[in-house]
Amino acid sequence: MRKILFSIFMFLSACSQNETTTLKTGTYKLTDSMHNALTTISFSDDGRVTAKVVNIIMGQYETNGDNITINPTGTTMMIGPEKDMDAEQNFIQALVLIKKYKTQGNNLVLILENGGELIFEPYIEPKE
Repeated sequence: MRKILFSIFMFLSACSQNETTTLKTGTYKLTDSMHNALTTISFSDDGRVTAKVVNIIMGQYETNGDNITINPTGTTMMIGPEKDMDAEQNFIQALVLIKKYKTQGNNLVLILENGGELIFEPYIEPKE
């Protein structure tokens, strides 16, 4: 009887572990950005998200399994090269369309509501 209960407990534990997905916090760089503009996004443990192309985009994120909601709440107001500003506008518009996420190796894949994917790789900002 103990073996059966133990087996059931282990099965249920394995199922619950598979159902929860944890977003790995840190900073990531978009691998295929518009006009090759350096585009980064950072997730913190406390639900804050920041992104940067020219300006810093701030907001909150929530996850539930592999679902993610990103809510941009503000941005700095700097001006940059036109091509980078275009890339930034496209990226800001995409942020609110992100619905799911997954990992591929060390990469983070953010999935848009239309199925499109934004692939990010881990990024360490160079020291100035």
